[in-house]
Amino acid sequence: MTALRLLLVSTLAALAACNTSKPQEKLVEDSSKPREKPAQAAPAVPSSLPPPVASLETADAPPELTEDGWADTFSYRMKASHFQRCPKGQRAGADAEPESLLLGVLVQVRAKYDDLLVASRDFTLEKNGVILSTEIDPEPCGGTALLRPRQLKSGQVATGVVVFRVPEAAFVPAATLAYRATRWGGAPRAALSVPTCWPSCPSGAVAERSAR
Repeated sequence: MTALRLLLVSTLAALAACNTSKPQEKLVEDSSKPREKPAQAAPAVPSSLPPPVASLETADAPPELTEDGWADTFSYRMKASHFQRCPKGQRAGADAEPESLLLGVLVQVRAKYDDLLVASRDFTLEKNGVILSTEIDPEPCGGTALLRPRQLKSGQVATGVVVFRVPEAAFVPAATLAYRATRWGGAPRAALSVPTCWPSCPSGAVAERSAR
């Protein structure tokens, strides 16, 4: 009876030993397999497009003044002459100061690209921090027609008179006549100076280079 018990115990011990050895063998087999390498990211493909380059001509580049009085920018040319006093007319403003007067300026704008819109509202007269806009619907001033809104092709010229109401005659000499065309993306500012000889300038006097 005792021998039978010993045989049974040894058999159970052998079975237990077999069961515990199997996971070890499996572990050994698994460790023998080659490990898979992690997937590498695809190299970035360089763009074939060059980086954007800023324009060499800025909207605030100062205009050059030619010998014949043209303020020359990269997109248009502007000239001003014949600074004349306009008659008050029948529609004189009731709220206008007694010392105020209407000043007419003959301007010319030559386009350097197509579809340049020229309008009197783009002109200002400036002095000592005061900025005057053109009259919205002025009466004719002198024998030259008023400047009307017009779209120019490259090489075309718009000519006409723009009218300002200035507070007094002393405001006019050395005032800055500024022009910035309305266009998509902005446009350069051209500035000319009213001759200091006004109102005694000769008829052919043109605006001079402005310090602004």
